[in-house]
Amino acid sequence: MRSKSKCYDFGACCTALMLVMAAAPAAQAQETPVAPSAPQAEAGTDGGVIMVTARRREESLLETPVTLSVMTAANLAKLNVNNVLDLQAFTPGLYAQQTSSGRVDRSYSQIVIRGIADPLNPTVSVFLDGTPVNFDVINNLGNEVSRVEVLKGPQSAAFGRQSFAGAINVVTRDPGDAFRWNFDGTAGSYSLYDIKASVELPIVKDAIGLRIGGRRYGFDGQYTNPYDGSRLGAQQTETINGTLVIKPFDGLRLKAFGMYLEDHDGAGAAGFSSRLPVNTFNCNAGAAPTNVNNFYCGKIPQFPTSQMGQNPATPAFIDQVVNNSLGRLNPTYKAINDHAGLERREIVTNLAADFTIPGTDIVLSSLTGYNKTRFQSNQDLDGRDTSGIPNTTVSTIPGFVGDPFINYPTMAMYKERALSQEFRVTSGANQPLRWMVGANYFKVSNRSYTVALYPNTIQVFGDGSLNTLVDKSVFGSVSYDFSPRFTLNAEGRYIEEELKVYFRDPQTLRTSGKYKRFVPRVSAQYKFTPDLMGYATYSRGMNKGGFNLSVLPLTAAQRAYLEERASVTNIYKPAVIDNYELGLKGTVADVFSFSAAVFYAKWKDQAITNSIQVPNATPGASDIGVGVTQNTGRSTVKGAEIEGNLKVTHALSLNFNAGYNKVELDTSIPCASCVAITGNSTVAAGAQNPAAPVFTSNVGAEYGVDIGDGYRWFLRGDYAHRSRIYTTYENISWIGDANKVNVRTGISSEHLDVQFFVNNVFNDKSYTGVQTTTSLLGGNAVVLSMPVKRNGGIRVRFGF
Repeated sequence: MRSKSKCYDFGACCTALMLVMAAAPAAQAQETPVAPSAPQAEAGTDGGVIMVTARRREESLLETPVTLSVMTAANLAKLNVNNVLDLQAFTPGLYAQQTSSGRVDRSYSQIVIRGIADPLNPTVSVFLDGTPVNFDVINNLGNEVSRVEVLKGPQSAAFGRQSFAGAINVVTRDPGDAFRWNFDGTAGSYSLYDIKASVELPIVKDAIGLRIGGRRYGFDGQYTNPYDGSRLGAQQTETINGTLVIKPFDGLRLKAFGMYLEDHDGAGAAGFSSRLPVNTFNCNAGAAPTNVNNFYCGKIPQFPTSQMGQNPATPAFIDQVVNNSLGRLNPTYKAINDHAGLERREIVTNLAADFTIPGTDIVLSSLTGYNKTRFQSNQDLDGRDTSGIPNTTVSTIPGFVGDPFINYPTMAMYKERALSQEFRVTSGANQPLRWMVGANYFKVSNRSYTVALYPNTIQVFGDGSLNTLVDKSVFGSVSYDFSPRFTLNAEGRYIEEELKVYFRDPQTLRTSGKYKRFVPRVSAQYKFTPDLMGYATYSRGMNKGGFNLSVLPLTAAQRAYLEERASVTNIYKPAVIDNYELGLKGTVADVFSFSAAVFYAKWKDQAITNSIQVPNATPGASDIGVGVTQNTGRSTVKGAEIEGNLKVTHALSLNFNAGYNKVELDTSIPCASCVAITGNSTVAAGAQNPAAPVFTSNVGAEYGVDIGDGYRWFLRGDYAHRSRIYTTYENISWIGDANKVNVRTGISSEHLDVQFFVNNVFNDKSYTGVQTTTSLLGGNAVVLSMPVKRNGGIRVRFGF
């Protein structure tokens, strides 16, 4: 994945070139209008107005009483937004990181909206044209995206469960009515390349259109693995996708989308702080022997790159785990990865059908989605280069060969299938009373298999058993215009969800659980002027529940003890949030557009992990600790968001956004894992929810002039800020504020766009994510997503 030619100083080269380009057009510059970047008038909109589907029907952004941020295709290209990590800088209240299960890679993206983060279950769902998909899909769509809608606050009434804090809906492009082709290529420092291409074919004029696209992306990584000299953070992706739209007659429209993708990544760029082999902690937080640093206090300092390193793909690991030479393993499928890092294969499809009943404006809609994914991630659970610690252990497994040094390489396999089917009946939009009713079915099944090569044994963590979730729901909405200015909206969804876990061999039911919820949303909106609308909303969100599998092996008496003393059963129930919101959005004098909201929410039945002592089944023996999940958490969520665009002159435009999201515990919570850090078994009320910043903001400015012959020169700068992120509920340590500046300049015309860019101009060294875990080498551990260093490049787009 590394090219022979390196240009690690390409950012500096681009900076110099940008200064030359900045001076070149000054002598012949003529002012020309610059379209605002969001949210009202852009390319890819309908008649200059952005259309969104936040309420399962297409409507104007200004008409929608939902707090949302929209990025159109034009803005995604202009700002070089290629994935959710880029998107967060331009979306108030959105935070994303790729740190999970002690690793930093693209196998999982944690997306948080308004600081509402749950370590056990996602609180944000991602949709593709309205169908649920995996988080990684948002990072791999190339130039097939028409727009991205980030919906804030509970969206359960419109999009179902697990849209607890919000939802992201990615809308794909339709093929046009004429033959077109497009090329989009980027080259940059650290051997970056990103090539996207598409072609549109009108097979039958005004009846059948086809769009085919693909992407090839690669990045060499910015850090060196001291174990073998490989690059940490290397990534590679290939995708191919197609969209077919058929309109056989007036009133019927069919749209089919399909995508196949492959990811080939190296080991992630992670700093794994622990007490061994070199102690990188800075304090004794209260639960370690005297004079032993066991954690961080205050801002986490810069992790020494000399201590980074992973060594998972050793010969012993490849032979005995990946290739199963000893015949001791029973993986879920044949291994697809024999190197450090991630291999993923994914298929994403959906089919939408809309039929307008003749003589009416009532639309019957069907939306079907099917996704299939599998990945294998080979990682080092100790997260450090331990090649200097000799392995002197002895194994009892016949034929076992351990690594010559203490090492914990791990193979994690995951396989998932998801099917969704939705039917809707929607009234016309041009009438005082508008309504919609629908039904939805969603089923997801998955298997995970995790095995590690320990110094003297092979340890299996997940045996590949089948897990299923079936969600059945009915939903509806009604809106009524009491006057041309005042509208009342009511929405609701009734959800029934069933979880099942099976034994693997033979595949028999191990345990199951059911829960039901009704989640409403009610809003009132008032048009102060045709271009200014305010709204007030109450909404309820529901998140997924889960299992306490640890109680299943217990005796009947022990399970009864847990249920009576701690209300713990085989399943914990879904969390609930009640959200209250006031918003205002609009445009002023066609030069200023904005959206603002304040919100207050109560989060109840938070899932909190804990360890509870139960009587030993053996009379006279000591009690045993059982790890469980309880619905004991309660929090208050409050904050505000604003974003806007200002056209200062015909040549100069500004954009800004800011989000303040504070999530505080209302009650003390049990915390068994906290004992290892501070010695305390509880966390007091008032603690800030970790894993998300309180404050985010962005300010951007663009200056553009006409330089003749249809060409326009532009210069743009963006500054993004993110406040500290706590590592745990104790709030004793945090990763510091991030401050990034990106600049770009170039020329554009109707068919050609050339852009030079430098990201992180001042080389801000703030971490991009953090997670606590336990080190297999002993004691606590903190996984740090290393900062993205300054980088630059050139992007060329053209098409006809």
